[in-house]
Amino acid sequence: MIAFIFVATMLSGLLVSLFSRTVDYDAVAYRTGVVLVEDPGEPRYYVGSTVNWHLLDLSIPLERDSLKRLGLSLERYSPGYLQQQKVDKFFQHDASAGCSGIDALCYPDDYKSKLIFGDYPYSFNISLRKLDESTIKSVGEGPPPHYGYIRRLVEIKQPGASSVVKVINWTSQNVVVRMEFNELYSLANPLYRIDPLNEETTILLRNFTIPDTGLIKPIFIDVYPATGGAPTPLLVPASSPTVFIYETESSPTPCSSLSCSMSNTSYLRVEEGFFKRIGLDEYSIIEINMTFNKTVSDGIPYKFNYNTATLPPPDIAVMEVKIW
Repeated sequence: MIAFIFVATMLSGLLVSLFSRTVDYDAVAYRTGVVLVEDPGEPRYYVGSTVNWHLLDLSIPLERDSLKRLGLSLERYSPGYLQQQKVDKFFQHDASAGCSGIDALCYPDDYKSKLIFGDYPYSFNISLRKLDESTIKSVGEGPPPHYGYIRRLVEIKQPGASSVVKVINWTSQNVVVRMEFNELYSLANPLYRIDPLNEETTILLRNFTIPDTGLIKPIFIDVYPATGGAPTPLLVPASSPTVFIYETESSPTPCSSLSCSMSNTSYLRVEEGFFKRIGLDEYSIIEINMTFNKTVSDGIPYKFNYNTATLPPPDIAVMEVKIW
């Protein structure tokens, strides 16, 4: 009787181990989905942070080493709200032996070590499809007949806040755009928050009525102390991330000289990561200064805020994770 009980106990343990393998795959798929959809990754955005992981240049060894986790959410407390730039970076991968020398994730090593984790050699397939598109982004190989699975409905924040500045033939040759970051970051819902520290920002320049209006000085940024006082002027660097001005919406390249002529579709583009490059944070106050050869304003700064700027609406998508 004792021998029978012992054998029965051992056999049940073996059966539990066999039955739990599928459950383990489902658990790993669920855990992976949670990291992707509910975690911002590491390094992540927070007050005082220096960089968000999608802004890392992975071709630089030190920056690649600083990448610890591949979460896609906007913030730690915004589950289901993803950041488009993280999504794009996540699905940009390379399987070559020299992948560590380019700005892309190494497949499959980076995904296994920075997303799935664990010592077991899991295989995976992760895909994302926006509901208004037929194109599917995916990474991983085709799954076998049996695998762990999780599907999540998400909203993806679209970057690119923009504001229209209508110039006027008045008294000043300067166009000044003022941005008070504390006002922009005061919006509680990150899905609709203007985020110039981590996203591209555009100033649409319209209503040039004087022919041959063009820049006569390099663009510069006035940075105001949070406690008040005189600003510190900063020249815009030539290398990215930086600030560019374009003659028209169809211009393939930015103006390369101060003699470029403005049109009714000219615009200024602040590349993502530029404001962090010059040391700004959520409490900064800045003014972007443009000087032209003709009168273009009344000398009063244009305010870039929620009354004057707009964001593209978020996209709805389905994220699927398969693990085996």
